[in-house]
This record gives sequence, structure tokens and C-alpha cells, in this order.
Amino acid sequence: MSVLQGKHVLVIGEEDAKIETLEQLLSLRGMHVKSSACGVLNIDNPWLKEADLIILNHLHEGKK
Repeated sequence: MSVLQGKHVLVIGEEDAKIETLEQLLSLRGMHVKSSACGVLNIDNPWLKEADLIILNHLHEGKK
């Protein structure tokens, strides 16, 4: 049993296989998962207020 079971998790990042895999793994462990692309997320999004955990996957291509 996970301490995050039943919690709301918001994953922010560009849609790709890594984000989809993360969503599936978290869901399998009983979390309610929602994802959004970085440029699409609105500050008034209700998931921002409901989220117990926010995971941000934001990489700047070409910058090191």
C-alpha cells in the first residue's frame, strides 16, 4: 500500500512515452493521475488546486 494511494497527482511535461508510462505506473498504484503539457497548463486549472503531488518534467532542448 502506497502513502499516495487515492491521492491526486498532476504530471506536467511534453506528451511522450515517458509521461504515458509514468501515468500508467502511478495509476496502477492507486493514484488519480492527470497530465498536461507545459505550455497548455492554465493557472486556473482545478487540478493545480486539487493535486497532492505535482511532477514537473521540463527540459530545455539544447541547453546543458
